[in-house]
Amino acid sequence: MGHAPSRTEFRNRLNDRDPLMRRAAAEGLGRLADKESLETLQNLQARDRADDVRLAAAFAVDRLGEPQTHVLAAHLI
Repeated sequence: MGHAPSRTEFRNRLNDRDPLMRRAAAEGLGRLADKESLETLQNLQARDRADDVRLAAAFAVDRLGEPQTHVLAAHLI
């Protein structure tokens, strides 16, 4: 996970029916530091039905330079 050739697959999986796939895709794009996906990841963080997906999107958004430590820390409680 996190290799540049995976970028397209990760982007495609952000809309997968399976929340585990969406979560992995968001995390992968964060690890790739794919700045082009920032807006999509922010939308995923705000709107996805699955808590784990929103958390992974917050991780990715944070990795892309938009601090989300408050969101990430809230999930530790």
